Amino acid sequence: MRLGVTVSSVVLWLALALVPARALAQSSTTGAIQGVITDATSGDALAGVTVVATSEGNATQTAITDEKGAYKITELAPGEYLVTFYYLDITLERPVRVGLQKVTPVYQKLDPSTATGEVVRINR
Repeated sequence: MRLGVTVSSVVLWLALALVPARALAQSSTTGAIQGVITDATSGDALAGVTVVATSEGNATQTAITDEKGAYKITELAPGEYLVTFYYLDITLERPVRVGLQKVTPVYQKLDPSTATGEVVRINR
């Protein structure tokens, strides 16, 4: 009988080890936003767009779009955010509501042809 308990314990541990971590994270208390930023005229992806999510309490999280124009900002507390897109000297803001355990899609089109003036980028 002792061998049966040991085998059962091993089987249980193996089963738990095979459960994906994401499935165990169902009690998460955050949400996320993600999307793709494209050129308003051509539809091409815009790489290098800075996306900043600012909460009502002024906490910020930042992402930069990849070569496909995609970004994702995770670990956001549920609530209202102001999402700001920075590209060249273009700044565009829009309000977004982040839900608990939800990925909120936020897609945006920007028009680089409207950029004027000199662009200065400061890296921290």
